Amino acid sequence: MTRVLAAVSLVCLACGDGSGGTSRGDGSGTPDTITTAGRIAISPSRQGEAVTRFLAGGQTLGTTEVEIRKRLGPPDSVVVSPIPSGEDARQTDTLVRLYYDTQTFGLYRDALSHHDVLSEVIVDTTGAPAVLGLGVGSSRQDVVSALGPPRHIDRDRTGVETLEYNSRDDGSTVRFLVLNNIVRRIEWNYIVP
Repeated sequence: MTRVLAAVSLVCLACGDGSGGTSRGDGSGTPDTITTAGRIAISPSRQGEAVTRFLAGGQTLGTTEVEIRKRLGPPDSVVVSPIPSGEDARQTDTLVRLYYDTQTFGLYRDALSHHDVLSEVIVDTTGAPAVLGLGVGSSRQDVVSALGPPRHIDRDRTGVETLEYNSRDDGSTVRFLVLNNIVRRIEWNYIVP
């Protein structure tokens, strides 16, 4: 039922109130912003750019263990877990999680090459650097204003709402977990090549 209501809400938001909006001014007639019922939503092309920038923002502290440690120092703790390789069922790769006070980094380490690839970043406390002005403590409306309507909305039994955005380029995602209209956690998940 929640997904149906969320889908109806998104359709209503997309339909708008007929007020049009402002155009880019480049002669294309393509709207730059769309005003709907007193709210401002960004156009699909600008939304994709914003989501891509936000996803890149999760990588600002580094994409390998060496880079992250160089920027943040030693982590509070490290957990190393074996995981099956996506390429060879006989090979066991590794997920390395670096836990810091304000962030958790998940790194996929290929067993053959020993190269790290950033696969996830989790922020669940204030104090982590904001990306595009968004961080833990931002409002739900701040997220939607900056990134546009989410691709998927879900709500669990405890009332936590998940707003999910996807990159059009590679399928990477960012999820905002929202409680009482305040962002409580942000999860970046990057596709491992």
